[in-house]
Amino acid sequence: MIAYLEGHILRSEDNLIVLKTSANVGYAVHVPFQVSEKFSPEEFLSLHIYSSYREDDISLYGFQKLEEKKLFEMLIKTSGVGPKLGLAILSTISPRQLIEAVQQDNPEIFKHVPGIGKK
Repeated sequence: MIAYLEGHILRSEDNLIVLKTSANVGYAVHVPFQVSEKFSPEEFLSLHIYSSYREDDISLYGFQKLEEKKLFEMLIKTSGVGPKLGLAILSTISPRQLIEAVQQDNPEIFKHVPGIGKK
């Protein structure tokens, strides 16, 4: 299982970056939109990785802070929330806003998340 990666960004598009490690291996990593927007090619980046293994797919999800990764792991344990939807939530709502919304039982904040809407 891959738990951590660091290296230079080869390319970035939407919620995906290709991170080239010192071993000259490029990993495709799904990241929150804020990360792909903030960093540009050739910049150095360190990510905490959640590795998703399914029968037909292996995907990596990266987070700058360990707390964000843990929040992501909590989200995807929720019924109906998979890794892609969990990433969409963290791309739309800040971790702080998400925690406050759950503590205050405020589902309204989720209506702006692509894939959830008014559900």
